[in-house]
Amino acid sequence: MGGLKINLDNQVLDLDGAPIKGLYAVGNDAAGMLIGDTYGPNMPGTKAGYCFFSGKHVADVISEK
Repeated sequence: MGGLKINLDNQVLDLDGAPIKGLYAVGNDAAGMLIGDTYGPNMPGTKAGYCFFSGKHVADVISEK
C-alpha cells in the first residue's frame, strides 16, 4: 500500500509534483495514485484489476506520443 505518486497518465511524479520524463508506474507500484491508495486490502480482486488496467493504460499513453 502506498506506492509512487503518479498523474492520470501513470507518469511518476518527482518531489515537486512534476512528471519524470519516461518513467511510468503500474499496479502496486502506482498504488499512491493522486491523493491516496488506489485500493484496499478489504477489496479482493481490485489489485489484479488495477494491474491490468494500469498496464494497458500506460501502453496506450506511450503509443500516443
